[in-house]
Amino acid sequence: MRNWPGSGKKIALITLICSLITAFCAVFQITRSVRPSIGKPYEMLTAQEAREYMSYEENYLILDVRDREKFEQGHLNKAINIPYDILVAEAPLKLTDLEQTIYVYGDSVKQSCSGAQKLSDMGYKGIAEIGSYDSWIMQQKDTETEDLMSSPVE
Repeated sequence: MRNWPGSGKKIALITLICSLITAFCAVFQITRSVRPSIGKPYEMLTAQEAREYMSYEENYLILDVRDREKFEQGHLNKAINIPYDILVAEAPLKLTDLEQTIYVYGDSVKQSCSGAQKLSDMGYKGIAEIGSYDSWIMQQKDTETEDLMSSPVE
């Protein structure tokens, strides 16, 4: 096998370029997975995206910001309820880890966005707004993660 002049430098350069591309892709994936939505201090996810993340993530919390009566009529499985009106007062008592991933939903997208914004303003870092409770119910039949839904509390 003939050793071409400068071939060692070419191989080293190609290896360096491939390594840089791989490192760039890894950093992009990591930052993309935790980057808030454009113009927001929190992530905005569809119900389908949230279901996907919840299927493999651990140590997350689901927060229902609807009033207690609606929460008692039905809610996502494992969700805790802190009504929007008392969120600022109750969140520090129930949500002690500022870095924990918290999925927020409400009566409407407007309410869940407002709840996510309040939590972000309070210093919580891992906030994801996941829409309204009704959007979860509408998509329940079409998903494999129906265990995220609870039946109405009687």
